[in-house]
Amino acid sequence: MSEIFVMIKPWGLSHKNDILTELDRHGSMQRSVTVEKIRLEEIASHYAMHADRLFFERMIKDFVGKPALLAIYEGDYAVFDKVKDELRERYQAGIPQNDTFQHRNVLHVSSSEGAYESNREVWRKHFI
Repeated sequence: MSEIFVMIKPWGLSHKNDILTELDRHGSMQRSVTVEKIRLEEIASHYAMHADRLFFERMIKDFVGKPALLAIYEGDYAVFDKVKDELRERYQAGIPQNDTFQHRNVLHVSSSEGAYESNREVWRKHFI
């Protein structure tokens, strides 16, 4: 079993209970916290691997000042990656799109130990 970082994004919070129930079927939540307002520095660090992409600035600005739920699960990366895809597909139609960034989805899940460590470091202060 591995530690897996999960973020229910602002536009997925209306489905928070359903998403957590589904994740709980496949792993064990170790802890969770709600971030009331995402800071620019945090979301820019979280998505730093996309910093050279054209959509980066629009994407991170779409998160700033909005809430999110962060959680650490114990589970299997491959299983959680599949569940992430299923949940994204299930709730995609209900996500409000905007002119700023058109590729919103409800959920981020770390897909490797390296991704977990990077995500955990960015959001560490919220778990203390």
